[in-house]
Amino acid sequence: MRTRVYTTHQAAKKCHIHRTAVMNWISNDKLKAYTTPGRHRHVMEAELIKFIKKYQIPLSDSLKKQVRRILIVDDDKEFFKKDSPDIKVERI
Repeated sequence: MRTRVYTTHQAAKKCHIHRTAVMNWISNDKLKAYTTPGRHRHVMEAELIKFIKKYQIPLSDSLKKQVRRILIVDDDKEFFKKDSPDIKVERI
């Protein structure tokens, strides 16, 4: 899986705020980021999500986990007895 990295401008758009707010959060050690040799700051997606949840900032649609749905057809009644916590089973 590829790790997403955001610039301060992109992170600000995800939080619906101004870029300087993100830069202040980084400067005040509230949001973890790294600095490139060109002195640009970048935020890992996992750190941005952790920060957003900690400070209860509404998640933008692009940061919300997408739920995948699949249809399994099976006549074995025992097949669905062992539900996994990661899988929600809907019987039709």
